[in-house]
Amino acid sequence: MAKQDSARLAVEGGLVVAFDGERHGLMPGATLVVEGDTVSYVGHHPPSADVRVSAEGRLVIPGMINLEACTYLDIQNFATDSGHPNYFGPSGFNFAPTLAQLEQPAPPEPVDEKRARLGAAYGLMQALQGGATTVVGADYRGSYVDSQHGDLLAEVAAELGVRAYLAPAYGAATHYVTEQGGGDFYWDREQGARGLASNLEFARRLTRLRADNPEADVHAMLFPYRADAMDESLLRDTKAAASEAGLRIRMHAAQFLMEYYEQVRRTAESPIEFLHRVGFLGPEVLLHHTILTAEHSWIPRTDGRDIELLAETGTSVGHCPTIFARRAVMLESFDRHLRAGVNIGLGTDTVPQDMFMVMRWAAALCKIAERNVNVGTAPQVFHAATVAGADALGRSDLGRLRPGSKADFVIVKIDSLRSGPIEDPLRNLVNCCTSADIESVWIGGRKVVDRGRIVGVDEVPIMNVMRDEIDRKRARLASSPTGDRFPPSLPVWEELPSP
Repeated sequence: MAKQDSARLAVEGGLVVAFDGERHGLMPGATLVVEGDTVSYVGHHPPSADVRVSAEGRLVIPGMINLEACTYLDIQNFATDSGHPNYFGPSGFNFAPTLAQLEQPAPPEPVDEKRARLGAAYGLMQALQGGATTVVGADYRGSYVDSQHGDLLAEVAAELGVRAYLAPAYGAATHYVTEQGGGDFYWDREQGARGLASNLEFARRLTRLRADNPEADVHAMLFPYRADAMDESLLRDTKAAASEAGLRIRMHAAQFLMEYYEQVRRTAESPIEFLHRVGFLGPEVLLHHTILTAEHSWIPRTDGRDIELLAETGTSVGHCPTIFARRAVMLESFDRHLRAGVNIGLGTDTVPQDMFMVMRWAAALCKIAERNVNVGTAPQVFHAATVAGADALGRSDLGRLRPGSKADFVIVKIDSLRSGPIEDPLRNLVNCCTSADIESVWIGGRKVVDRGRIVGVDEVPIMNVMRDEIDRKRARLASSPTGDRFPPSLPVWEELPSP
């Protein structure tokens, strides 16, 4: 990303969603003034400006925080409509390897650096087009082994100007599927220790990246991948390493019912109780999903207090409603987390990486879970997509528009034939708009998305590589030892069959 110049930018005449330090409010016809990469003024009597942008009739919102962006080619849609029915709610087991594949792994494919770089750009660009200016992403491609994909992500994020929190995944175990369709864990605790060390080295490389490129706002997190693939010593070592290095932690936890009962089998605790007992929870920790808590209707307990433990420890939650709704699972509920005092933000975790869609799913599923139209409101889910997400990363300068915040903002057309005339600006945004209504996305006062296209980037070679990659993955899944787990939705015909 080119260095931000010193010109004063004024975004004029929009419906500006500003922040007073506690909550968002609407300022019709206001001007947002940017100096350098920072907001210097929001109001109706702005200072003079060198560059003017009209936002008349448009909603100007803070850049959203995608707490789980797909920084890779997402193939989870393969499992939509065809997940394993015996997993008490389809899960990531759909893509798990067999034991034979773990014990005799195939040799790694040679890495084409050009294709890898285009792949790294793909997910980050999707997230930008979906209205996020800050993303939490991961290197799953080299899970549990040394990998350079995370470094490519960091470099490409800096080039695109994305504010990013990245991490290679690691763990002490890998889940595999059996021929009967069940599952178990393949433990390798030395692998877990190597993964933590590799994650820490990745963090040091990003420190050097920021030193060499002060414009880059790219950071590392520690990423012990899944709570059920951790042992106590690795969790404690991760927590100590994060404290010593000043890093934040992310983890997937309480995602699936089988995970819940596996933890009960091991320690007679819920996943959240287990993490709390070993001292893992805390303000620096972001847990993704936390759906199958002890309070969930699928859990036969009456004494559960997992959500309280999250609130008491200041642990943040990254809620990704879209992908789990496709898996017939929902959080119970967004409102319950809010009432308990949990800091809960939002993420996509699948395509499309449309933060408006995520807000809509979060609002609708909350109302269904609570059977209450007055919860999961537009202000609540918007707060989750902005301020709560920023707070989960310890960034009080993101997710809000006020003097001193980073100049990350999105200009949205909320009055169209498709979305209808404006009834209420924020309700229109949450209930009616999609990322197609985004006119521009700005990070640090610089336009990075203009009418749906990433500024200065040719999408054609990226999509050519991704189309080839999805075909390769489809062929590999169809020929796996467990058979074609994901048949096509429609039969493929060469000619129209006779009646």
